[in-house]
Amino acid sequence: MKKNHLTLFLIVIIVFNNCSTFQDKIGRHIERAACNLNKPGFSKVKDTSETMEEYSCAYGSKMKFYLIDSDLKPSIVQGGTDLCHRVTYALCPSELATSYKAKIERVVIYRGNRVATYSSNKDLKPGTWDIDVKIPVPEDAKPGTYSVKTIIHIGNKIYEKVSVFNVMKK
Repeated sequence: MKKNHLTLFLIVIIVFNNCSTFQDKIGRHIERAACNLNKPGFSKVKDTSETMEEYSCAYGSKMKFYLIDSDLKPSIVQGGTDLCHRVTYALCPSELATSYKAKIERVVIYRGNRVATYSSNKDLKPGTWDIDVKIPVPEDAKPGTYSVKTIIHIGNKIYEKVSVFNVMKK
């Protein structure tokens, strides 16, 4: 009898393991749960000294800024939900500055057209940081592939990264 249960268990695992729809649904639930754990705002990844060592920065030299990542979760959504957008940056100060003024834009693009822009002014701190925000997906969003272009203006320079997500039919 135990052998039959083991065989049935293995068959179920093989079937579910090969079922991309099942995997996709589980993956979306995991992404959504992770997204809900991220509170909007700043969270420190590495302090200033660790960041300066990693990027070979020196006090007294010019400020260095690195836009490391722009990540969207979940990657597949329905209209009427939120995306979690995380920007990760590293900033080496030119001196012992406490922060640098920056403008962060998140431009949502669908089929080559700008459909929304979210803009905010932030004080970026030295070190490596994550910035988490929620981006609403309108209830009437059309199914398809969208991109979010993250644009950070700091000093007289502009840094950009693009991330994609998909809206599926309800």
